[in-house]
Amino acid sequence: MGRPEKPTHIFSKFAARTSVHGLPHLIGARSTKARLFWSFACLASIGMFLFLLWQLVWKYYSYEVVVKVYQVCIKIHYFLWQMQLTQLHEL
Repeated sequence: MGRPEKPTHIFSKFAARTSVHGLPHLIGARSTKARLFWSFACLASIGMFLFLLWQLVWKYYSYEVVVKVYQVCIKIHYFLWQMQLTQLHEL
């Protein structure tokens, strides 16, 4: 059996091959300034994503439903009642 890989080595391999923007630049940065810049860029992107996701979920669950109810009064019940009575009298 081989020795297990360190988590930092696993993350480095993942970050070098991923399509997530910024992570390959973060791992491949040679200077501390570049590493700080790419760290900030990645964290800012994740933060913006989470903020927009929160806004979208909040807007979805606070969606107001507008229901319009119309009341129509028809005196057809009385008319049918009268018809039934007249039909009974004819028997």
